[in-house]
Amino acid sequence: MSYPNQYPQQPPFGQPPQQQYGQQYPQQPQPGMAQQPPFDIPSARATCPAHRRAGRVMAGEEADCWGTAVSLDFFGMTVRLLKVNTELLRKDNTVPLPAHLSSTALPHLVNMVLLPQDNTALLLLKDNMVPRLKGSTVVLLLPVNVHGAPPQNQPGGFQPQQQQYYAPVQVALPRTYLGAFLHPSENPVLPPNEKAPSGQSVDGYNPAHDVDQIHSACKGFGTNEAKVTASVAPLSAAAIPPLIHAYKARHGTDLVKLLEKELGGSYEDVIVGIMRGPLGGDVHWLHNAMKGMGTNEKIVTELLIGRPPSSLQLLRAAFQAQTNKSLDQFVESELSYKTKQGFAVALMGDWKDSPGGDLVAGTAGGQVNETMVQQDLDQLKKAMRGIDDDEVLVASIIFARSPNHLNRLQALYLTSTRTPLTRKVKAHFTGHLQSALVYALEGAKKDTNGAWRDAKYIHKAMDGAGTDDKMLIIRIVRAHWDRPRWKMVQQAYEHKYKVAMHTRVMKETSGDYRDGLLAILNLL
Repeated sequence: MSYPNQYPQQPPFGQPPQQQYGQQYPQQPQPGMAQQPPFDIPSARATCPAHRRAGRVMAGEEADCWGTAVSLDFFGMTVRLLKVNTELLRKDNTVPLPAHLSSTALPHLVNMVLLPQDNTALLLLKDNMVPRLKGSTVVLLLPVNVHGAPPQNQPGGFQPQQQQYYAPVQVALPRTYLGAFLHPSENPVLPPNEKAPSGQSVDGYNPAHDVDQIHSACKGFGTNEAKVTASVAPLSAAAIPPLIHAYKARHGTDLVKLLEKELGGSYEDVIVGIMRGPLGGDVHWLHNAMKGMGTNEKIVTELLIGRPPSSLQLLRAAFQAQTNKSLDQFVESELSYKTKQGFAVALMGDWKDSPGGDLVAGTAGGQVNETMVQQDLDQLKKAMRGIDDDEVLVASIIFARSPNHLNRLQALYLTSTRTPLTRKVKAHFTGHLQSALVYALEGAKKDTNGAWRDAKYIHKAMDGAGTDDKMLIIRIVRAHWDRPRWKMVQQAYEHKYKVAMHTRVMKETSGDYRDGLLAILNLL
């Protein structure tokens, strides 16, 4: 695509267009200063005819179809708050905008992805996951001052410098969840042209044999649970939609509802938990944890804290699609003040040390920013001195850092203070916020993939008087989707507790429930 040589610039808020240049912009751009290029909106149905004809909107431009704007001060930076019509979404459901701001600008901008490579940001949105205020609007924050020279025919103009443009940035749509590849029919963020019918196999799986086995196990009087376990336990996430589709086509029955009817107790929770898939299972467990009286804080913490940006994007979209509720608003309504603020940071999915996280190619798993680690170390020490602890600051650091960063931060904290950071947090925090902070830190304490933490929490579900069957099932089912990592979890368990997880589960469970869990444990 070719870009025009000049871009119209936004006037300062409250100034008419004729005062756009001259003294309002006293600083001329330096040679080589880059401008924000326009972005295509090939399927946009913009109400502004000029933009509909042009097929593009300039970055930072206040077009007629963008609605009204208000100016406000955000941490010393003047920004522009725009209400943007959702009709401006691109075909792939993205809305580029100038960056310069962190996604902490608004709690609702939880799916902002910063792209430092070209100094822009993307909002990866679908219609059913757009944060809405009034009507069909999206709230975006844009800096008032956008780099670039004014056109030559404007008052007070000057000769523009030679333009430079940034190369396109590769932003990957998430295709895996909990380490498992999702069937395209169940991925809520894929554009329509990348969707696939639920009955279409994408990994070579043929559901015919499993359809026959499950039907045989469930027909007549009684249920053959061993047959059900043998068919369901080994399923990959991508195989589940074709199996459900094939069973429905062959026997006219919804397979998940059939299993809920035929099975019972904890065994039913294991099998149906697998059949919901990694993403559908999380939506189900999270929704149940927060509906009605009381909140299951363990489930809310483990499903929302320490999640990479791609997982939060998928979870938010699937939650909206399946429950017709905003995940952010639902969570916010269930939490108290400081815990609510902490979870708002976590739900942004904004790793300050790795902007864009695993959504932007080349940003995840990179080198640790030692300068930023040292700054975090200093701030955490000051925030937890025992006198007027700054709980919000601690949460804003721990919940907005990648596992690599947290791993290095904890090592440096231990060296500097001779106290584990987790122990310090436990001493200065209480309640749900404490457990959430510890969960985030333990996910990067001994490793950076959370295997050690998962082993510890699976053990917790079986430790003490009685077994917490609900949490044991959720933790094992969720961990098993990523088979290589699942092996690491079991190895970490045996290393820490000097007994195989398989042996401990056999001791703590019984019957078909035990057989179902053991079948998952044997998937190595």
